[in-house]
Amino acid sequence: MAYSHRKTPFHINILSVLSLLLLGATCSIIWFNYDRSHFVTIESAWSLMEEKSEKIFERIQGVYTPIIALTDAAAANPALKSDLHLLEAHPSQAYLIATLRASRDIYAVLVGFDNGDFHEAANLEPYPHLREKLGAPAKTVFGIKHIVADAQGKRMSLWYFLDEQEQLLGQSEPQPDSYDPRQRPWYKKAQESTKTVKSDLYIYSFLQQPGVTFSQRFNGDGRDGVVGMDVTLSSISRFLRQQSITQAGEVFTFNAEGALTAYPDANKAMVSKLDPVSGQTKLQPAQLSDLNNPLIEAVHRQFKSRFTGHGPMNSHTFMVTVGGVQHLGTLSPVASRFGNGEYLALTAPLKHFVEPIEEVLHQSLLISLAIVLAMLPLSYWIALRIARSIKALTEEAKRIGRFELDGPVHVVSNIDEIHTLATAIGAMKATLNTFGRYAPKALVRQLMANHAEVALGGKRQPLTLMFTDVKEFTNMAEGMPPEALMRKVSAYFEVLGGAVLAQEGTIDKFIGDALMAFWNAPNEVADHTFKGCLAALESKHRMQELNQTWQTQGQAIMVTRFGLHADDMVVGNVGSSDRMDYTVMGAAVNLTARLEGLNKYYGTTILVSESVKIACQERILVRSVDRVMAKGTSIPVKVYELLGLVGEGPDYLQVSAAQIERCQRWEIAKARYLEQDWKGAIEQFSALAAEDSTDELAQIYIKRCGQYTQEPPPVAWDGVCHFSTK
Repeated sequence: MAYSHRKTPFHINILSVLSLLLLGATCSIIWFNYDRSHFVTIESAWSLMEEKSEKIFERIQGVYTPIIALTDAAAANPALKSDLHLLEAHPSQAYLIATLRASRDIYAVLVGFDNGDFHEAANLEPYPHLREKLGAPAKTVFGIKHIVADAQGKRMSLWYFLDEQEQLLGQSEPQPDSYDPRQRPWYKKAQESTKTVKSDLYIYSFLQQPGVTFSQRFNGDGRDGVVGMDVTLSSISRFLRQQSITQAGEVFTFNAEGALTAYPDANKAMVSKLDPVSGQTKLQPAQLSDLNNPLIEAVHRQFKSRFTGHGPMNSHTFMVTVGGVQHLGTLSPVASRFGNGEYLALTAPLKHFVEPIEEVLHQSLLISLAIVLAMLPLSYWIALRIARSIKALTEEAKRIGRFELDGPVHVVSNIDEIHTLATAIGAMKATLNTFGRYAPKALVRQLMANHAEVALGGKRQPLTLMFTDVKEFTNMAEGMPPEALMRKVSAYFEVLGGAVLAQEGTIDKFIGDALMAFWNAPNEVADHTFKGCLAALESKHRMQELNQTWQTQGQAIMVTRFGLHADDMVVGNVGSSDRMDYTVMGAAVNLTARLEGLNKYYGTTILVSESVKIACQERILVRSVDRVMAKGTSIPVKVYELLGLVGEGPDYLQVSAAQIERCQRWEIAKARYLEQDWKGAIEQFSALAAEDSTDELAQIYIKRCGQYTQEPPPVAWDGVCHFSTK
């Protein structure tokens, strides 16, 4: 017989707890709070300092990581490696301006080549004095500078001035320029590493303001160089001003040599010093000692006492007394990805933490004494004890409201009512989880979040739709027992359904061996057409792996054919008041189904419409299949075969250079076909067919061109192939 734990009523538990608590809690609570208050206050202060330091690191990453990512991306852009001409726009110009738009922290994007040529895109909008200096039009937003050596080897520079829409407003006259990027700190620093590096603080040549540069070298076809991103010190200082805990505290970064690398007051971060080489006074990064700040000097002494010179120093917390005031501080190394041997210092006066907490503590002691004497703490303690279970049930209810139904309800309580409620919630959760397998979970989550009554009807919106079918499924099904067929089809749909859901798709329904899915409803899905293509390619890849396993086991394989189309469709609830189905309707649905069916005629696997090709642009490789008038349609459409991805997406779905080259030759053959050059088209298609004997589409066009050679099409022939069957 199973053991049944006895549950007691709620009010009995309250009475029992009250009786136990009255035995001696009053004096012990007061003594414990008072004895531990100072220790807790100091520990809390350290915790707050360390937490603040960690948050600053996170925010440094938030500032620097995007800039590093932009630098990495720019270095990999082949357009940067093109030849630079003084009087011609460089192919990378639009890309550099887009980089400036992507991060307002970047003042300029620099490209220096190993032959001394230089290309720069600068954001001139915040610097009216620069526009005036250059003689730029008033509406200038971006400045593009070229420095190129002429035929006599003389270095000439030229500025182009562009407005917010990147329209050319004017340009300067070519003039001699001695600037050599190869001699600048950012260029030299990048030559020492294969990754993006951050320069030390220095003065920008043109802006004449301090800042740092993130740079990375690149290698091209004979054109090596460095790309850099300028971030002014004023941007970094503004960021640090926002991180200070209190006005009496300090936050700054410095290197192991004691040079300041960032400070909230940008004017103090640079000082005028005599340059021993030129003999002139120049702005240089300030040393910590140049600030004449006793607190900063005390922090530096702490650093020197901990820094050994052998590798970076570990994080360190300390307390110093300056002018009779105690200060808490932390010293931490900046991650090497964001700094070159730099350290972050953060200080705050101890009283900033102690005074509010001690004031609250004193008030709490008096209030606690009054509450204990009045026996109110008993009720408070009981409420906390009971609230644990109630809070857990509340969180479970919230999870159910978000349709998060994984896992059982883990709430244990001796209170009968709470135990009964937990059991009921667990049963409801299990029931909803079962229900969720019969409807799109995204739709159910949306309905539960809106708390709205479900009604018949729909709305018109852009969607991407996919139909699938299994080649020769009927023949396979006739030769298998129903139970084995059910298991095989379930394994098949597990693969396809997983690929659709992984790309944020909604599975509409399973129809025998077919699957219907769509994107961008009920929730909006960014780039939904490309994700539909990803799902189809991923499904094809996974099924190839599964078919290999089945073939090894001596089982029949399942070859899937896909049809994808993107268009405006009506999506919503259809059916009756007591039984509804969330689905899509419209002529586009019929066209998508026809696209899938055309695979059988053309011997292809994935057919997509022209709208899919346009939406995905250069990210997918397609070859034109035909211009068709499918059964049940009145407008001819261009049909393409989806072959794979180009650049974006998993490596195993990327097309090869040979596929791209073959596709280009295919389009040439197709162009001759449309020009009614039947002989030339046959030669081209025959060459393609000889390379790949499994290319049924090439054979179709060879046969079609042969027929047109014998019996030419009508004069008004438009290349449309009409289909009267599905």
